[in-house]
Amino acid sequence: MTSTTEQYETITGANPTDIGSQALMPVADMSDKVAVFIDFDNMYKGFREAISGIPKVFIDFREMDRLLANGRYVACRKAFDGKMPGFELPEAFQVIGKAGYELITENCERHGQKGVDVRIALEMDDCSRVSSCNTIMLVSGDADFVPVVRRAQERGKKVQVASFRNCLSNKLAEAADEIILLDKYRMLAVRTKPKKDLHDACDADTMESDNE
Repeated sequence: MTSTTEQYETITGANPTDIGSQALMPVADMSDKVAVFIDFDNMYKGFREAISGIPKVFIDFREMDRLLANGRYVACRKAFDGKMPGFELPEAFQVIGKAGYELITENCERHGQKGVDVRIALEMDDCSRVSSCNTIMLVSGDADFVPVVRRAQERGKKVQVASFRNCLSNKLAEAADEIILLDKYRMLAVRTKPKKDLHDACDADTMESDNE
């Protein structure tokens, strides 16, 4: 029977007891300003599928932020999710705020996740039109973002897409200037932190229950 550690190494190529011992990616030119937009619902689904069957696995959002920034100046950090009236936001989504992200929610009662996607697209479009950022980082694999990605490129922006392989559409992959497969990096880690300690990690099981 495959151990939890062996399963983790198969997914990430990393030993869970050795998180952060190596640089995640080469350090880029600090003059390259980046704006990061996280589609939480898409990212979360990819994460859950990637760790299927492995208990007590956390996302370390601070480590993920370091991966996405890659040594660059991050001018904008925004994370998006839908909210149904009367329901609390997923705990994991709230934790992203502690990694320095502005949390933006959309009422998804009428339009579901599509309303969230529209908000992300509008924010990205505005950024590519008026921001001094050189690069836009989209954390999602949703093909719905292809039009806004192409508009940003027409305005001279480089667009990077970060996604788990199982959620990355071929159309978005083809449209992006660069793809970062999150499965490859050490943002997935076996942790033993109690659920009450949400400084930089969140229990995947807690995340799942909050989204049900």
